Amino acid sequence: MYRKNLQITTERLQEMINKLSAFHLFPDSKKNKTLSYKGSRLTIAAFLLLIVTYPFMGCESVGSVGNDVIPTDDGLESQTIGFNEINVFNENTFSGRLTNTSLGYVNDPLYGTIESVALIKPVIIRGDLQSISSEDSLQLRLEFREEIFGNRNSTSEFKIYEVGTAWRGNQLRYNQPIDDERAVLVGEFQMQNEQAITVNLSQEWAGKFAQFYNSESAQRDSLYRNNFQGLAIVPSPNNQNLRFLRTGSDPDNPDLAVTRFIVKSPVDEDDGEDEDEEEDDGLTELGLRDWGASFLRTDIPGQNSGFTLHNTETILELVPNILADQFSSSNISNVTLVLTKNRNVEQLQPDFERLSPDLVQLHVFDEIPNDIMAEIFIRDPDFFRINEDDEEDVFLVDITQYVMDRVYGENSDDKLYLTTQISNGLLYSTQFYDLDAPEELRPRIVITFIK
Repeated sequence: MYRKNLQITTERLQEMINKLSAFHLFPDSKKNKTLSYKGSRLTIAAFLLLIVTYPFMGCESVGSVGNDVIPTDDGLESQTIGFNEINVFNENTFSGRLTNTSLGYVNDPLYGTIESVALIKPVIIRGDLQSISSEDSLQLRLEFREEIFGNRNSTSEFKIYEVGTAWRGNQLRYNQPIDDERAVLVGEFQMQNEQAITVNLSQEWAGKFAQFYNSESAQRDSLYRNNFQGLAIVPSPNNQNLRFLRTGSDPDNPDLAVTRFIVKSPVDEDDGEDEDEEEDDGLTELGLRDWGASFLRTDIPGQNSGFTLHNTETILELVPNILADQFSSSNISNVTLVLTKNRNVEQLQPDFERLSPDLVQLHVFDEIPNDIMAEIFIRDPDFFRINEDDEEDVFLVDITQYVMDRVYGENSDDKLYLTTQISNGLLYSTQFYDLDAPEELRPRIVITFIK
């Protein structure tokens, strides 16, 4: 079920998320490859012309669509080229140990039926609480984000089961759910728009957990890791939305509360207690040792046109129609990839909420890696674009360096691989116009140069 040679720990995962978040705000030299090339014909004039062409970079379209060369001011020319092919690959990225964990059941008329079961496991690190007694009880405190995928006003039902199958958060992937019988019920709850909810867990399960927590065995940690599989929060098939649990520290808001367990102990009444001492409420919080989503998308409707992209499981391979010697006698000043969202179908369902991506990112590979989603997950993108306005549907990505590598360098076989958003547990889905769309909407590349 799992790809055995990939070991990404919680710390490594969070490091990559933090790294990419910082990269989006402060691009560094790794993302902008050197401008010194073997056989390069780039001149100082081209650098100056890049400043001249800067105003054009924010426009929806530069030049006309097609293969005509359009003269512009100051001796610049602009040419729009298409793609030899664009391929959609379905590859699943990681669904465990992320900042957020999807939870729910929804029948999306556009993107299929989704069931996402949250898997969680508490820590057994002893801090203020040295042991758990038979009089103590356990609770689960679920912290949710405001975003909802589906019907916001519906009531959702969940049951919590003891997991009977081994799983590891760093091995979980979307559309590779664990196979679990869900035999032992531990708790249940209903919710609507709550941002947090506390659920009482069964005393039987609390007793099983206490045996590992209280153990004095030298193999305590390994026994717990291998023999105690935690809980599965299972949505009812009657639910109409997905929610997103806060399960990891948010790099942008590290002080936000995350999902956790609570040990509730009876409070001792001590008549002689010093009034200056802090009152003991009998509550001890235990964080998460492991977590993730057992996620499955089924019954995906057919699609007549366009490209559907999910940040969890889809990659777009772009093969541009650029000949190696096509611009070899020119100085390229700017190259822009133009990609346009198609919101028409989504707008027919105003009551169904979805998260729409504001980021596209491009990775460059000379050949497809064996595990391309793992490579994309751990590598900074070579190019990216963030649309600050949520209503902006056109992504204009500066890929100048990529085209210059092909024209002036030795990387003529490199291909572009496009994904949307980062993998942080939130679910983003959208449609883009394809090569059969009207010329002003189809994917294209606009090259500005001087001969």
